[in-house]
Amino acid sequence: MRDAAEGYLALAEKTAEGVAAGKAYNWAPGPVSVLELVNEIVAVSGINLPPECRTPPPVRFTHQYLDPSLARAELGWEARTGLREGLAETPPLA
Repeated sequence: MRDAAEGYLALAEKTAEGVAAGKAYNWAPGPVSVLELVNEIVAVSGINLPPECRTPPPVRFTHQYLDPSLARAELGWEARTGLREGLAETPPLA
């Protein structure tokens, strides 16, 4: 949560400077596949709910992941917390 908040603050500052408007950034500790992210959420939540892909995307992607390199390059942002640790700090939704 802290890393994401710092990322959004950096984004706001750069948007005000005219650098980041209209771009998409990923707040992740490193390249993380979508499946890896889902598995980590399941592990941290303690709920036995394996991911299930019900509808394939219209276009098959060979690699689908979160990549923070644009945030690092353009915003100077880097995660300081590992994925599992950051997810464990996230308040529960229910």
